[in-house]
Amino acid sequence: TPWKAWNDTFGGLNEAHLYAIASRPGLGKTSLMEDMALTLALCGKPVLIFEKDMDPVMLIERMACRNTEIPYWRFAKGLINANHAEELRVCAQQISELPIHLYPPVGLTAEMMCSITRREVRKIGIKAVFLDHIQTLRVGKELREGLTQASLAIRACATETRVPHVVLAHINRNGAKGRPSPEDIKEFDQLFGDCDGMGLLWTEIEREKIKPGQMLPMKLYVTKNRSGPLCEEN
Repeated sequence: TPWKAWNDTFGGLNEAHLYAIASRPGLGKTSLMEDMALTLALCGKPVLIFEKDMDPVMLIERMACRNTEIPYWRFAKGLINANHAEELRVCAQQISELPIHLYPPVGLTAEMMCSITRREVRKIGIKAVFLDHIQTLRVGKELREGLTQASLAIRACATETRVPHVVLAHINRNGAKGRPSPEDIKEFDQLFGDCDGMGLLWTEIEREKIKPGQMLPMKLYVTKNRSGPLCEEN
């Protein structure tokens, strides 16, 4: 992955492993996931992304902005010059030709998602699967039981296919202040037990005080790691 802290802690993304990343909304877990996927795709490794909030064009635009270090908010507001526009166009064209496969998870059960994954592993040789986020899956009226079964299904799929899976999750409202803990993840019990590594993204800075274009310092708190120690990295 492009993240030194993640690589030093987990050794990258390992075969048959299930990883979970959680944070409050808007703190960057989707961006972290996209950077992981792009890094693999640039190496020619096909990736499968279940992403709920964007179509392929937006995904490519976001990836291109980060790859060229042109802030996405400036692009979205039309505040880039002609040189940056051409740089983004070229980068976006290159990314569009990479082996990135995008599916919307809304309306899918975990079993349906895993069926798609197994098919794409057989057909294309998928090397990593990303889900944003586990609470978007259709789990029925009993949320806790449904998410338990979803976690078990995804864990089994990662083991069976030998393909690493990265699952994103939301943190409950009671985890809104200070560094979160696994208990703050919505219906976290089974996911925490099933995953090989879990990282919590958080910041000590209030987002409302960040000006457009200002970097938001983040921390990655590794709260579960079957391969090594727990830690926190900037």
